[in-house]
Amino acid sequence: MRSKQFAGILGILLLLCTLLTPLACSAADAQELLDGVLAYELAQDGADSVQDWLDGELADNAGMTAEWYVLALSQDAENYDFSAYSKALDAYLAENTVTSAVTAQKYALAYLCVGGGEAYIAETMGNSIGEMGIMSWVWGLHLLNSGCTGSQYTAQDVVQNLLSLQLADGGWALTGEQSDADVTAMALQALAPYYGEYPAEIDRALALLSEKQLEGGDFASYGVPNPESTAQVLLALHTLGIEPLTDERFVKNGNTLLDGIAKYRLADGSFSHSEGGAVNQNANIQVFFALHALQADTNPYLVSTSGRAVPPDCRVIITACILGAAGIGCIVLFLRKKRRTALTVLLLAAGGILLVWLVQIESAEDYYQPESLAEEEIIGSVKLTIRCDTVAGKADHIPENGEILGLTEVPLAQGDTAFDALTRAARAEGIRIEYSGTPELAYVQGISDLYEFDCGDLSGWVFHVNGASPSVGCGEYVLTDGDLVEWLYSLDLGKDVEG
Repeated sequence: MRSKQFAGILGILLLLCTLLTPLACSAADAQELLDGVLAYELAQDGADSVQDWLDGELADNAGMTAEWYVLALSQDAENYDFSAYSKALDAYLAENTVTSAVTAQKYALAYLCVGGGEAYIAETMGNSIGEMGIMSWVWGLHLLNSGCTGSQYTAQDVVQNLLSLQLADGGWALTGEQSDADVTAMALQALAPYYGEYPAEIDRALALLSEKQLEGGDFASYGVPNPESTAQVLLALHTLGIEPLTDERFVKNGNTLLDGIAKYRLADGSFSHSEGGAVNQNANIQVFFALHALQADTNPYLVSTSGRAVPPDCRVIITACILGAAGIGCIVLFLRKKRRTALTVLLLAAGGILLVWLVQIESAEDYYQPESLAEEEIIGSVKLTIRCDTVAGKADHIPENGEILGLTEVPLAQGDTAFDALTRAARAEGIRIEYSGTPELAYVQGISDLYEFDCGDLSGWVFHVNGASPSVGCGEYVLTDGDLVEWLYSLDLGKDVEG
């Protein structure tokens, strides 16, 4: 009898070992992938340690490509000194005008993580939330979730705005009625602290993501399977408290999200955007960011601000000063029995406060600062044009000939993308552009006051390179010397401007 009991217990133990072994392997594999990216980046920088990397390449690239790595590493803040990066970000923002609300929010969150930038955070909280579509709601909610306050919206206000943008299929997208895995995952990351309040809405989005997962465990964005989208979904599940590697909804044909990411790993530990492709910096960044959060068991967007005084919006301070001055003046005038003059002072103060809150003053020189490349940085040039022939002359601000920018030569630096070329040309020519998302995942919403949806539900900006529509976004398409880049306004999701 005892031997049978022993055999039964042994069988149960063996079964448990069999079931738990894949989990242990998944954890080890995740750490291996994470270590591989880190080793690759340190080798590229010639750094001997993470601290050397922070003080070197990441500080040198403050404001450009360093922020995602810094956001991840700041989860281990007690192990690292971020002062070099923080000073470098100060210098970058002192020399560059940030016109993208989403980019400004990213910098504000970086400051929250590493310290400093109190005035910048306050200004960003006062003028960025909801200003550039869905991604400015997402990043604004990250800041609010971390304890920042804004003059326009509370966290619940932003949550309601995000939920109002949820599409019929359960997810979110930058444009159109078909949800995108990346945007849906990023929306869920911001909404994660509210899962208990809105379980039905969030579960609908999770069901959609489960349907979109490919048989290899990975995800596609705009029809292209890639590790970045897969990493975003992994991070979304993790921040929602869902085990991303074992939840049966996200295991397809035996492949987990980690299997989906590993497909794109190269021999040197880096990652490519497409299977079998070349190393891609954005793929490295997104995989590192998600896997670091998983392994550290943290939500990288929830930043503790205890002990950090986040100052109020500067407009609040100016308003208080106006009210104080007007109040003192009125008291004096009342004592002197000049009540009509006191009433005039109050009206002037009210008008001044109204101007403070409604008007943003910025010189053209401040807004348009052409980016100059050092001679040694230039590797060639591209030809770029911006056209809106489909709506030419249909409004006063739309050129009669459909030409916003004629064929223009734009200098090219190593690694420049179609988005880099557009922003460089726009700044040089004084053309206003607005976009959402990070520069790497940018979606151009408007050029020269012509925006998506201005001319119909399917209208918006698309880009072609050498006459063809690329399969990746403008922030990921790396240009080569001699390319022809065309930005075109379409009325039918690009179909009407195909070559």
